[in-house]
Amino acid sequence: MSGDETKNSQSESASVPEQSGPSWISQQVEFTVKELRETLRDRRTIITLMVMPLLLYPLLGFGLRFVALQQSDESNVQYRIAIATEAEVAWFPK
Repeated sequence: MSGDETKNSQSESASVPEQSGPSWISQQVEFTVKELRETLRDRRTIITLMVMPLLLYPLLGFGLRFVALQQSDESNVQYRIAIATEAEVAWFPK
């Protein structure tokens, strides 16, 4: 091969053909549909994505409401504060 032929063959192999817009978009759509189909085929994934939140979130809400109501019922709590001197007692209302 001559020097010109080597340069031409290297430049042709180094150039990457550009993809046109519509074919690239259709490949992305096809890939996305394929991945969604594979993901939704798995029962565990469907349970994790749909059923668990429908059961878990209401149970968490009820649990947190129960804990919050239990805390608010203790309105007659008395606190004891240790104060070192009589001068510091004047800072607190009776």
